[in-house]
Amino acid sequence: MIPSRPRSIRTTQAVDRLPDFPFDYGQYLAPDGSGQRKFIGALPPAAQGRPVAVIGAGAAGLCAAYELMRIGLRPVVFEADKDASGRPRIGGRMHTLSLHPADPGKAEMGCMRFPSSAVTQHQYAEQFGLTYKLFPDPFTKDAVGLTTVDIDGKQYAAADIDDFQRRFPMFAQISQAWNEALEQVGFTDLVKAIESGDTAAVKRLWNPLVRRYDSTSFYEFLVESGTMTREQIRVFGLVGFGTGGWDSFYDISWLEMLRMLVTGMDADQLLLVEGSSAFAQGFWTHAPADIRYWNKGTTLAALHGGGPPRGRVTAMEGSRVQPGWIDLTLEGGGTETFQAVLLTPQLHAVETQIALPRNFPPTSGQIPVFGDKLWNSIHKTSYWQSAKTFSLMPAPFWKNGANEYRMGVTLSDSLPRAAYVFDYGQYGPVPPGRNAAAIALSYTWAEDAMKVSASDLAERVTLYNRELARIHPSLSHAIWSNCRPDNSVTISWENEPNFRGLCKFNRPGQYELQWNLFAHFMKNKVTGEPANNLFLAGDDISWSAGWVNHALQSGLNAAWGIAKLVFGADTRANPGPGDLWEEFAPLQPAELHRRPRNHDAKK
Repeated sequence: MIPSRPRSIRTTQAVDRLPDFPFDYGQYLAPDGSGQRKFIGALPPAAQGRPVAVIGAGAAGLCAAYELMRIGLRPVVFEADKDASGRPRIGGRMHTLSLHPADPGKAEMGCMRFPSSAVTQHQYAEQFGLTYKLFPDPFTKDAVGLTTVDIDGKQYAAADIDDFQRRFPMFAQISQAWNEALEQVGFTDLVKAIESGDTAAVKRLWNPLVRRYDSTSFYEFLVESGTMTREQIRVFGLVGFGTGGWDSFYDISWLEMLRMLVTGMDADQLLLVEGSSAFAQGFWTHAPADIRYWNKGTTLAALHGGGPPRGRVTAMEGSRVQPGWIDLTLEGGGTETFQAVLLTPQLHAVETQIALPRNFPPTSGQIPVFGDKLWNSIHKTSYWQSAKTFSLMPAPFWKNGANEYRMGVTLSDSLPRAAYVFDYGQYGPVPPGRNAAAIALSYTWAEDAMKVSASDLAERVTLYNRELARIHPSLSHAIWSNCRPDNSVTISWENEPNFRGLCKFNRPGQYELQWNLFAHFMKNKVTGEPANNLFLAGDDISWSAGWVNHALQSGLNAAWGIAKLVFGADTRANPGPGDLWEEFAPLQPAELHRRPRNHDAKK
């Protein structure tokens, strides 16, 4: 969900091993020699069929529920967000909209790009029978035939990045400077270590970078590298090296950006033709061929009576009767107690939407579920605003009769920032009268998203049409006639009560907060935490937020913890992330160096 690189720019196939914890999740549950998918553990007979609460039906919760079901537990999924009918909505930020169920054209309001290096996700998508196509990213000629960059009122256009840089040397110089900056941190060597699975080399190369850059922002890194002028940094922030909006992330930790780059999560993006919501539905309705305890054909939907998940959880505390268990208060009243609970909502929603006891006097009788370190990490985690506006229509007006692009991806320093075009009609037959094309009039982050946060749909469409018509004057009439409020949808994720922002990005100096969140699934690594059976998951718990793949990984961490630490599953046949913690463990916060002040450095 971060801006991505076109295929011809420096890419990597470092799969999904993040350098902080380079456990190979892609191989963890991959088919074994007999073709059977591996399990996260083998339950003792007494644990089979036992219920486990999973709060949140996004990627992390659904993945964990699916794998816990496969080994014989009974996930009970709760979801606060509702669809148009008022029923709990599956998917979280995997949220696909269309104007009619029969329309091939789709508006991806949240997740829309899926890296080719996201092995864990691809394995699930293949099971669910979903279809990937090349995402129409900037300068990806095979997917979109034209990219226009609009800066300071001047347009620069080309079909591919090589032609773009050849025609406009300014951008080639910035690209070269960026590559030089990356090599200052040993980019190529680190990528090779990750790709080869050489954990010792990854740690040897990555841990010093954590010590060096924990307190450094993305912008500071660019300045300190010395490879770009201030003007080049400005232009780089507007268009990156082939995509827009990088200055929206200039004040995040440089480590956040570097994790994404060295694992190739931003490169060679793919599109799910069926939509990201279909990926979520896959977990809910797919009957795994390899399953224990339950009858063959069992699905998560079947375990919920064939319907949606259960509704909102409004409060949570430690059980007064059964130590370690968790009491859940449900919307409408009533309390249920679970031996284990997986909590996946975004952390700002955890703090605001679920009543959790904290620091109550012993006489209150309430039992906290988090200690001070986790509370601080939950409270201080930073979420980024993000807004999208889509228009849907029968055919792509940006192509001529010869199927040539008159307009493609548009990157701008004006209000839209990034506009994308989608021709779903090329992937299969289109029912008569149905919408087969979509244009993301705008995809913005942070302050750019906040500019329209108070604007309604009609105003947003008007504002974006105005700018796109200025950039593409020959298509002005087509833009205004095809992009209208009545065929458009929009979202501001910061205004969604159950999300409070699109995703987490750590600011400089927040490594320890992330360490606390990530290590929580081990239950004995974060000092001062209650001895309970509550586990956290979600992309904000992972080391790199904003990607479905990392949400899945966090769900697998928590599923391992629930299976082994709570229900005593035998994991020797397939050691999981917790079994191999000592081999892959992230750098301890205590090992970070204090960044010297200027007068310290001069001594």
